[in-house]
Amino acid sequence: MGFPGQAEDELRDQEIRVVLVDRHAMVREGLSLILTREPGITVVGSAGDSREAVLMTADLQPNVVILDADLPDTLGLIARLSAVAPT
Repeated sequence: MGFPGQAEDELRDQEIRVVLVDRHAMVREGLSLILTREPGITVVGSAGDSREAVLMTADLQPNVVILDADLPDTLGLIARLSAVAPT
């Protein structure tokens, strides 16, 4: 299964770039260890607060942001992240 026009091998070869956002460093470190063991996944950044997450996402343009849902103003943060990295 894949996207129209993309070969399955091409999808397998794509790197998934991830930014982790959580106020607890231990959570970020644990998730990073788990994710980096998976082929094709690279943790490109780790942020401890909303401000740092927006700056890092704008700079690194990850494919995925894993976000702590308990951060203050999570919905506003999601909107700001979408604005700086819309894809």
